[in-house]
Order: sequence, then C-alpha cells, then structure tokens
Amino acid sequence: MWTPIFKQNKTQVIETLEEYISNLTQFKELLQNEDYQAIHDEMQSVNKIKDILNGLKK
Repeated sequence: MWTPIFKQNKTQVIETLEEYISNLTQFKELLQNEDYQAIHDEMQSVNKIKDILNGLKK
C-alpha cells in the first residue's frame, strides 16, 4: 500500500526525511551539549508554529 505512495512522491519524501533527520541531529547535539535553554527555546518556537497551524484548520 505505501510503496506506490513513496514511489510517486519520492522527491518530496526524501526532502522531508532530510529535514527531519537534520532537526533530530540538531536536537541531539543540543542535548549532548546540555544546552537546555536552546532546547527550551526550540520547543517554544515549535509550539508557536503548531498554534498557527491549528488556527488555519479552523
């Protein structure tokens, strides 16, 4: 079922995965460096984006 979707959207899936991996790597580095303030700031930023997107759904 998923194979045709991945095949048809290969470029977009790869771009999305690359961005997701980049974000995870950044989060991992912040955590390894014990930069908890930067982690907090990033989470606040993500929450703001989530609120904006939730507003668009209404």
